[in-house]
Amino acid sequence: MYSYLSVEALKPYLNDTTNRADAEYRRALEAVSRQIDDWLDRTFQPYTATQYYTADDPNCLMVDDLLSVTSIKLDQAGTRTYATSMSTSDYELAPYNAAAKDQPYTIIETQPQAQYVFIDTPRGVQVVGNWGYWNRRTTLACTVSATTGISTASTSFTASAPGVIETGQTLLIDSEQVYVTGVSGSVVSIDRAQNGTTLATHSTGTTLQRYEYPSPIVEACRIQATRLYKRRDAPFGSFAGPTDLTENVVEVSRLDPDVEQLIMNYHRKSWLGV
Repeated sequence: MYSYLSVEALKPYLNDTTNRADAEYRRALEAVSRQIDDWLDRTFQPYTATQYYTADDPNCLMVDDLLSVTSIKLDQAGTRTYATSMSTSDYELAPYNAAAKDQPYTIIETQPQAQYVFIDTPRGVQVVGNWGYWNRRTTLACTVSATTGISTASTSFTASAPGVIETGQTLLIDSEQVYVTGVSGSVVSIDRAQNGTTLATHSTGTTLQRYEYPSPIVEACRIQATRLYKRRDAPFGSFAGPTDLTENVVEVSRLDPDVEQLIMNYHRKSWLGV
C-alpha cells in the first residue's frame, strides 16, 4: 500500500481542519495513486520483487523500471530452477546515465567479456531487484523512540518527536517499508512489510526515512483525490459550483485534464511480456 500524498497535505485543499474524514481521505489518495500508476503503466513507489522475462536478444534484455539488481539468474535447463547466476561482470544497466537523471534503468545489457548471455527460453531469465521509477528519500528529524523499538508483532511505534510523520506516508526503517495508517501524537500506526520488503525488528534510535515522489505526480494526486472525494456530492457525475447552481456545473471526468497534462511526460509504453 502507498500514497503519493499524505492526508494532512490534502486536507487544506478541502478546507478541513478536523480528523473526522481522515479514513476517507486516505482511501481516496490510495485509489488515486494506483489510478495514476495504471494510467502511466509505471509506479513511483519503489518495491522489491522477483520478475521473469523472455529474452528476444542474447545481449539485451528489456525490463520494467529497475532501480538496482540483487541477482540475475538463467534457466538454461528449462526446469524453472534458475541454477545459473550472472555475475556483475556479465552485465550492465542502461540507460547508462539513468541514475544521475533520477530515472530508472529499463535495459540490461551483457558486457563484452560476459561469461553468459540471455537465453530465449520462455521465462528463462529471473531478475531479483528493487523496482520503480525512482528511489528518493528524506531522513526525518525523528527516530524510533529510545524506549520502545519495534518488534515483528508491532502494528505501531512511538516516534521520538511528534508532528513529523503524517498519515499516508511510506517510511523506510532499516530495509523494511511501512505504510502510515494513522498518527496520534507521537504514536504512529503502520502496515508492516510493504512493497515486497521483509518484516523485521528495529532497534531504539533507528533512523526513519520518508519516500518522496516527483512533484508533478504529487500535485496530480492532490488534484485527482480532491475531485474523487467531492464525487460523493455528485452521484450522477457532476457537481455544481459554489455560487451558481445552473451555470457552474462541473463534469467529473475519469482523469482531470490538468492531471493529464501534469503526468503526460511520465508515460511508459507497455511492451513487456512475462
